Amino acid sequence: MGQTFYVDPDGFAKEKLFKPHYIESNVNNDMNNPGIMYYHLWDDNPNINGFPNRVGKVWPDLKMITFDDDEIIASLSYKSNRNWTLPAPKLGLIVPNTFNGTTGSDTGLLSGTTECLWLTYRFNHSAFTESLHCNYYTQICGTDPDCPPDTADVTVRFGNEFPFLFSDGSQSGFSANDIVLLAQKVVSGEKPDPTEWYEVDVTNQISGTSVNGNITVSGLTGSTLILNKTMYDDAVSNGDVYDLSNYIELPKNNDPEPTLTFGDEYYFYGNIASDIQATIYVMNYKCNLGPTQFLTSQNPTWSTADSAYITEVGLYDLNKELMIISKIQSPEKRQGIQQYTIKLDF
Repeated sequence: MGQTFYVDPDGFAKEKLFKPHYIESNVNNDMNNPGIMYYHLWDDNPNINGFPNRVGKVWPDLKMITFDDDEIIASLSYKSNRNWTLPAPKLGLIVPNTFNGTTGSDTGLLSGTTECLWLTYRFNHSAFTESLHCNYYTQICGTDPDCPPDTADVTVRFGNEFPFLFSDGSQSGFSANDIVLLAQKVVSGEKPDPTEWYEVDVTNQISGTSVNGNITVSGLTGSTLILNKTMYDDAVSNGDVYDLSNYIELPKNNDPEPTLTFGDEYYFYGNIASDIQATIYVMNYKCNLGPTQFLTSQNPTWSTADSAYITEVGLYDLNKELMIISKIQSPEKRQGIQQYTIKLDF
């Protein structure tokens, strides 16, 4: 909400951001000279590498904009039940059973370098419509087995990236009662299984007090959350599998009354402003036809009993060489005094 995107955001090195790229075809080489041009689309939020976040592409020749950022795509779908984006969690590793305020096994959640954890999160709210979980899926892998201890638990932190999370209801935005981690442990190199995400409620780890039962921004961003082996194993043994249909209405197979699902339609919550960034010269040339001019046609199917129609206008130079042809949207009957304006951009 409230974010503006640019092909050349101010405050950054434009020579590195604002430059053309080309998509080439692997099927038809005739389309690759030079290809379909596009520019990257950026926000204006700097990262530690000095660059903003790339969120999509602008295709000037196609007069089209595409977003490929997972969270922006989610917020554009009405099925997500939210028009705000959520930031990715920041993950770290910690020695097992050393985190203040939690108890667990001396064996960590991740062992060696062969185990990895995929993690995202969702906010729950008892009074409002539930919304989609964060669509940034972050991966972290275990420690080096040659450096004791060879197991580790996972820490989760958030930056100051929740400008619309409100706890008192006096401002426009959203609120939440609980935060739930969605986690799945896999073997290194494997992708997560959609049916094996587990929910782990970590609301009680947030420091400070809630306001009206709602999580505060200061409490969320000022806390380090922990996911250890005991918490994850309990979620697995209890069968706390994450099922999106428990929160958002999704169409079922063979549903007699099919409803829309993700990707069926999108709303664009915003406005588009463009600047061609070039000087264009325009020549307007008026062609005046007198009542006795151009009354016949050279079309062999035309007869003198028929009226003449104009379908296109051509301009010739002094050497009688054709320079421009301007086609009319539909044939116009030739009658009386008529004027046609030829517009040429160059």
